[in-house]
Amino acid sequence: ILRLVRRQASTVRCFSFGMGPRACRRLLKGMAKVSRGRAEFLSPAERLQPKLIKSLKKAIEPAVSDITIDWYVPDSMEALLSPTELPALYPGDRLVSYCVLYSIDRFRNR
Repeated sequence: ILRLVRRQASTVRCFSFGMGPRACRRLLKGMAKVSRGRAEFLSPAERLQPKLIKSLKKAIEPAVSDITIDWYVPDSMEALLSPTELPALYPGDRLVSYCVLYSIDRFRNR
């Protein structure tokens, strides 16, 4: 399934819904991630309509994807970005990213 969604990802975004405690979160999140969509999960007590409307609004909005962040650091430093893969962003979304800087001087000699 993920391979099929990944092949179609240039033209299709997948918005998936997991209902109940047995929904496969890994599969649904994976489908959303490779297609720049979103996954929503509902507990038995929740109503589907609010999450469906939220996803429909996202589906008709443009998304910013293929985001890269360049950190300009001295040659003796390396930057480790977190998260390593950035999700698609929709209007109103926020991106919070962190960078850990570490020295690579002691590795150069080896």
